Amino acid sequence: GPEGGGQAAGTALIELFPLDSFYPAGDEQVLVYEVTERVVPPAGIPLDVGAVVCNLATMNAISDAMDGIPLTKKYITVTGEVKCPSIVRAPVGTPFEECIRLAGGSKKERYCVIDGGPMMGKIMDYEAAREAAVTKTTSGLIVLDEDHYLNVLAKTPVGRMKNLASAACIQCSYCTQLCPRNLLGHPLEPHKIMRRFASGGDIPSLLDDPAVRQAAICCQCGVCEQYACPMGLTPRRINGLIRDEMRKAGIPYERREALWEADPERKNRKLPTKRAAARSGVLDYYDYEIDTLAEAAPSMVRISLRQNMGAPAQPVVQEGDRVREGQLIARCPEGKLGADIHAGIGGVVTKVTDYIVIEARG
Repeated sequence: GPEGGGQAAGTALIELFPLDSFYPAGDEQVLVYEVTERVVPPAGIPLDVGAVVCNLATMNAISDAMDGIPLTKKYITVTGEVKCPSIVRAPVGTPFEECIRLAGGSKKERYCVIDGGPMMGKIMDYEAAREAAVTKTTSGLIVLDEDHYLNVLAKTPVGRMKNLASAACIQCSYCTQLCPRNLLGHPLEPHKIMRRFASGGDIPSLLDDPAVRQAAICCQCGVCEQYACPMGLTPRRINGLIRDEMRKAGIPYERREALWEADPERKNRKLPTKRAAARSGVLDYYDYEIDTLAEAAPSMVRISLRQNMGAPAQPVVQEGDRVREGQLIARCPEGKLGADIHAGIGGVVTKVTDYIVIEARG
């Protein structure tokens, strides 16, 4: 206070907390435990233990919104099999092709693209990547050879995953021992889910099993799948399929009351980021120093109406309308949770479906 010489009234105390380089350090529940040593309960949120997690880009966007400045551009890392790995500042709706072109173009004639990181990102084949565009949540693109291990793994059909699990799962439990959620004390045990999946029927028939239902709290980080499993199996994808089936069946996650405590071995089981990169087949790009910033000026943007949590936005423009950069083009439905969407460039609206196409015409 003013008399005690301490913190001045009206100021906030800010403390920096350097993290170890491990994966998934950015997961909000992991982050809360690292900083506060409080365990967010299964299926909970940081607020359950008195914490709020926001990344810098979000805080910056909130600050801009309070000043009436909408989010229309994103900074995107474009790396991997490109000639000049770069940071691209792109209007929302910019085609991935344009971002890759600004990073020097692909080294490969045909390629796949990871929208996000190698462990959790969405993998797109060549055709899908050519149709994809930047959204508010796009943070990075990794361009890889079309035959890359991650692309092959992503295409494994459910029947083959089941056959592989039946033939090769040795119940070593490494997927559970290294699971970041399990290490926080959550009751997620992927090896038990794999055992039931390998020996049971189709996924809907497994949903009565309490151990299988724990898949609902899987954060889809991929540690079990890309690092822990010595047999190359797919626990993460199976957990995701179970979560989807639980959602379709209207089965909620039921959390038992307990005092949640992290595993004492947790500090020894963190996955170093460089090891994660090596196991994911992207180690060649790990030490890139990117100091190139490219500014995208696309002649066309394709802006999705489904690029945020909650309800999709509803168009407030129609084909033939001329819009300016930053103009509202789709609004969150009344009484729903969602977000408004604004034009990434100025031009003419040429298509309105579940996305809005704007062409930059003179």
